[in-house]
Amino acid sequence: MNHYNEPPPIALTIAGSDPSGGAGIQCDLKVFQALGVYGLSAVSCITSQVPGVMKTIHPLQREQIISQISLLKSNYPISAIKLGLLHNRDIIKSVIDTLDSFDVCPPVIIDPIIKSSSGMLILEKEALELYKKNLIPRAELYTPNIPEGNSLINKKFSCEFDLANALYSEFGTPLLLKGGHLDKKIATDIFINKEGLTKFESPMIKNCESHGTGCFYSAAICAHVAIGLDMKKAISKSKTYINRALINSKNLGGISNTLNFKSLEESKN
Repeated sequence: MNHYNEPPPIALTIAGSDPSGGAGIQCDLKVFQALGVYGLSAVSCITSQVPGVMKTIHPLQREQIISQISLLKSNYPISAIKLGLLHNRDIIKSVIDTLDSFDVCPPVIIDPIIKSSSGMLILEKEALELYKKNLIPRAELYTPNIPEGNSLINKKFSCEFDLANALYSEFGTPLLLKGGHLDKKIATDIFINKEGLTKFESPMIKNCESHGTGCFYSAAICAHVAIGLDMKKAISKSKTYINRALINSKNLGGISNTLNFKSLEESKN
């Protein structure tokens, strides 16, 4: 943990804005702050949503996105980048161009958001191929859940380990396949990189539909990478944090629960 007179590590989130505060850049910035990381944000889309209900998505224009990221990268020493909702081809191209403009690009953590928790398609179909071909290979890690993994590989696997191996074979990019959507007693997240496969397990939390879990988990990993942890430690700590946030989540509005961000601070003490 940094002392007060030391500058904190800095992470950038490029994602959509969630007015309810439980997902998107609002979630990411809360997680960064709670973990001692200074958060920067570049907005990709403005959404109208509350937990469990996605109404509209208004994407920003290319020049608006590039302007945000370019100004931030020229003024701050960014240690890690998290990508969330990107929505369409123009946004993805804008992000790719700005990532390529770094002299040395910081580690990139991708939360591949394809559908909202309410089932709305929020990555346009014509953008998916560009996403797979040109964005995922730039990542240090991407974090699909089971439905997202099946969409990325365009094939439905009955075994999560087969799916994880297929994704790694297809893209060659380290991934964390999240098992929270499975109907099992143990939630198993599968991390694969060139060194092999590692399982991260915890008891499955039943009957707890919560808003922003993917944002929270990937933001925590990004923050830990910015701090300097290796990927396995970053994942392990982040899984502990998301479990506590889920257990202590409450319905503050909307349909599904809102995660308990206070759990992050309490778990560090």
